[in-house]
Amino acid sequence: VASTTWQGKTIRLWNVAQVEQASGGLTPGTIVRADASGVHIATGDGLLNITHLQAEGGKVLTAADFLNGHRMAAGDRLGDATQTSSRS
Repeated sequence: VASTTWQGKTIRLWNVAQVEQASGGLTPGTIVRADASGVHIATGDGLLNITHLQAEGGKVLTAADFLNGHRMAAGDRLGDATQTSSRS
């Protein structure tokens, strides 16, 4: 289990797996894709796929269920408490 921030709130990341060695020079924490299969984020060492997330004060959810109630989009960034979602 790891913790980070997203949209100014703490979220916990469960069931994280490395899926690629290279992230194409993206800033670590940048969301590359967010869909029912997971939330893929760039790191300094490659891409990670997060399959279960927990919002502050909530229960652990699959990525699909988490995304039903939280709008994450490619280009958003985890770990930046001041960033808001790019979706309207």
